Amino acid sequence: MKAEFELSLDRNGKPCIKFKHHTRIDSLEQKLLKIFVDGVYKNGAVITSSGSYLECGTKNCYDNYEIQIKSKKEKYEKEV
Repeated sequence: MKAEFELSLDRNGKPCIKFKHHTRIDSLEQKLLKIFVDGVYKNGAVITSSGSYLECGTKNCYDNYEIQIKSKKEKYEKEV
């Protein structure tokens, strides 16, 4: 599945990620994006690293990240 995200600056000049949710398009991607947005509004979000990689013999290295909906337990632990 694919959605388009844009790295940009917000009104205060801070880095942000912008994306469009097409509310009248009935694709699986847009349905999942709506579930994600609703979950983040309700529970917040957390960013996790799923690993760093270096291709041997090259200068190609990268980190993988995931932005996830916080579980209710994570949300509670932060508030306490």
